[in-house]
Amino acid sequence: MRTLRANTILFCAAGFLLLWEWMRPLETIGGIHNMPVFLVFTGLCFLFFLFRVPFLVQLAAGSVYIFYVLNRTFVHEPFFTFQWVGWFVQDVAANVKILFRREWTGQSDSFRTLEFFSVNLADGLLAPLLVCRPEKDSLLSVDDHPLHCRLRHLHAL
Repeated sequence: MRTLRANTILFCAAGFLLLWEWMRPLETIGGIHNMPVFLVFTGLCFLFFLFRVPFLVQLAAGSVYIFYVLNRTFVHEPFFTFQWVGWFVQDVAANVKILFRREWTGQSDSFRTLEFFSVNLADGLLAPLLVCRPEKDSLLSVDDHPLHCRLRHLHAL
C-alpha cells in the first residue's frame, strides 16, 4: 500500500484552501447561493488526486455528482428516473448556441454551473499528467520535469 507523503497532503490542503478563498467572493459577485456544493466537489477532486484514483473512476464519480447536483438544484425531478435528461440536453444545446453567438450574459445558471464543475473536474483529471511524482524519495532533477516523466512512462509501455 502506498503511503502518503506529508508534503503531498500539505500541497492538496493548501490548494483546497486557496481555491476556497478564490470561490468565496463568487457568492456576492456571481450570486451563488449554494457554495457547500462546490466546496464538496472541489474537495472530492483533491481527494481523487491525493489517492491517485483511476481516471475512469474519477470521471464516473465526478459526472454522477455533477448531474445529481444539477438535477437537485435546477430540475427537481427524481434522479434515477432520468426524466431530467431531456431537459439537460435541451439546456446544453441552447447554451452552446448562445456561446457561439458570444452572448455571455444569456447563459443559464444551470449551464454556468455545469461549466464550473466541468473545468474543476477536467483540472482534476489532467493534473496527474502535469504533475510529476518522482519514483524514489529523491530531489527533483531535470529528468523529473513533467514532460520527461510522461515521456519516460510512455517509453516504458
